[in-house]
Amino acid sequence: PVSMALFIGRRYCSKMPLASQHQRFCCVGTGASNQPPESLKEAEALAPDQVETLRCHYMSSSCSISYKNTGGLQITGGRGSRLIDVYGNEYLDTRNNVAHCGHGHPEIVEAITYQMKLLNTNSRYLHPNASLLSQKLANLFPSSNRGDADYSLTKVFFVNSGSEANDLALRLARAYNKKQQNNVHVQKDKQPKQCIITIDHAYHGHTLATLDVSPYKHHQGTEITECPAYVKRVPYPDMYRGVHSNCKD
Repeated sequence: PVSMALFIGRRYCSKMPLASQHQRFCCVGTGASNQPPESLKEAEALAPDQVETLRCHYMSSSCSISYKNTGGLQITGGRGSRLIDVYGNEYLDTRNNVAHCGHGHPEIVEAITYQMKLLNTNSRYLHPNASLLSQKLANLFPSSNRGDADYSLTKVFFVNSGSEANDLALRLARAYNKKQQNNVHVQKDKQPKQCIITIDHAYHGHTLATLDVSPYKHHQGTEITECPAYVKRVPYPDMYRGVHSNCKD
């Protein structure tokens, strides 16, 4: 299969010691010191084979390593849209789902560094950053008016990951549906059955709730052997090879 991380054929300072290469690439454009803090020096001194040995021994094999069949990449730095390995090779990053604004973005690095020096806590306390960000996000939401009812999105939840966001979305949908059923005077045995529609082969997270609606796991047949009864799969809109590829409409 074609590799998703494209090697672009650039090598820097091939004779430079590994630790020095790491320091050079990790700190480009961030204004940070080239010297790692004392707490990271032990990790910085590990050779690549030691890194892989420790990983395989102490981390679960279910946490897969990309390109393990050709030798896992030891990525030690990033800059913009590029990943940089321990040897100084650059790769075009087409897989990362963490650095949405690129690696080492100077404004983001500066803001995170500033805030971490002041405070890192949960949302149970009042804080101007959280309140203002809530307003800015809400202002981006589309409005939706249906007759006399206003269904516009106006509230914000801060979460730690996409899995947590999707898990919370399922909880909110179930809570809303339950509230609506309680407001309607219909016999319980005649109430419509609840179901969740998901696109086939989709992935929505690794919590138990999101795995239920992630058909890629249904096809694997390891953790979830079949699609739950309340989940309805629909084909993804592939107009080239999909089930509707011959439809003129």
